Amino acid sequence: MSIVKLKLLNHAMLQFIECEPGIAQELSDRLTFEVPGAKYMPAVRKKGGWDGHIRLFNRKNGQINAGLYDNIRSYIESSGHTIELEETEFGVPGSKNGVQRKEVVDWINTLTLPWEPYYYQIDAVTHALRHKRAVFVCPTGSGKSYIAYLASRAYLARHQSHILIIVPTTSLVEQLSSDFIEYNASMSDYVQKIYQGHEIEIKKPIVISTWQSIYKLPKKYFESGDPYFCECHKTARMVAEELALEDSLWSVAFQSRFGPMEWLQPYTDVVLEDWARNGITNVNIICPGFSGDCLETLEEIQIQYRTRYLNAGGKKFTYIPALNDSKNH
Repeated sequence: MSIVKLKLLNHAMLQFIECEPGIAQELSDRLTFEVPGAKYMPAVRKKGGWDGHIRLFNRKNGQINAGLYDNIRSYIESSGHTIELEETEFGVPGSKNGVQRKEVVDWINTLTLPWEPYYYQIDAVTHALRHKRAVFVCPTGSGKSYIAYLASRAYLARHQSHILIIVPTTSLVEQLSSDFIEYNASMSDYVQKIYQGHEIEIKKPIVISTWQSIYKLPKKYFESGDPYFCECHKTARMVAEELALEDSLWSVAFQSRFGPMEWLQPYTDVVLEDWARNGITNVNIICPGFSGDCLETLEEIQIQYRTRYLNAGGKKFTYIPALNDSKNH
């Protein structure tokens, strides 16, 4: 029998503090899935490309989504091992509150809804509220938008806070926001879309956006609980580990600040100028949040920031392109 130690790394992720390699491999295998039809996808068919699998457990850094805690605990304990939990500022993994299904049903009955939710949709909302962190697998046609709508209404009713919903594309931003308003016209007063061409200042409690757009939000929003800041540092850490970089050789900074509100820091342009003035004359810049290059990488980074760095005393500025249409994308 072995001991597996876990803690909450942040609001979204679990960190394995101690775990034998064999257990980690078994867990990784259990939480690896082949995407249906992946073998027909260009990214898989290309030699040396993606293998068509999704891996929920990152063995390199020992991190996994906190919403999978119950699955992890069940598997580890059924294998005869023991879990020890370490409390952090984010709490203890697996902590729950007392939300009951009947309480959720009674609350739903007070709403004006276009149709009665299915039992599994009520179960999903109850689970999300009770566990605070959850991962759902919802097949096509199961009513994902309706679940998200009910969960958002329930969260706002209990916490009067902000909600951030991330979707992959701008078309889904439009679709989901339209769905919310279709369910209840008054949601137009609560839902805000953020992507190119839309106002970025947060004025409504529910924000629907994409990863490419949400990184531009000001610091105040992330202090309310958004995990973006942590995810940026996590991504940078993973890139540095893959490249075997020492901590002194890399750093994280944030670009595209706009308006009067304080942005996430440190600011990229300020960091570059400070480095140049302090004798760091050769830099390489990468923007892992972008799958393809755009104005914010080619114009802001490649041109504006390069000029500021060289004018401050830098000698060599190299922008590493995004994956774009390369075979590794």
